[in-house]
Amino acid sequence: MKKRTVLSIVFISILILGGLIIWKEYSDAQARTKEQPQKISRQTFEKKRQPNRRALNQQLFINASQNQNGNIAALGRRLLENIKYKQINLVDYHIHQIGQVSANKDQFNVVFKNMKSSKNIIIGTPVYWSDMSGYLKTFVFFNAQIPILEIL
Repeated sequence: MKKRTVLSIVFISILILGGLIIWKEYSDAQARTKEQPQKISRQTFEKKRQPNRRALNQQLFINASQNQNGNIAALGRRLLENIKYKQINLVDYHIHQIGQVSANKDQFNVVFKNMKSSKNIIIGTPVYWSDMSGYLKTFVFFNAQIPILEIL
């Protein structure tokens, strides 16, 4: 019984000591950041946002909203304001759902070719009931039919 008590006291002491050491390191780190705040000038910030000149035509923004000029498109414009990019609105394309065939010609390959020729792809979607839009779901799940080697 005494042996367990001694071991418990030693174990609790080690935990408390470890917590105190971590707390001390954290408070020292906080004090250091308060003493020397990092200053970034507007010019430095803008230089970091300048795009690579070779990759100007390789940015693709896929808007999965039903509104071509809605909030998602505005967020995309804001995000990519200094970068030349191409915007694709999924609402403009007819993409079949898995297993569905209709009289309209499927346009997935048009969007997919743009994706393959892009270096960076940014996808914007509204969130409805904690989930992405139906346009994006249809587009993403259509990809499940394409063999992986074709995508790569």
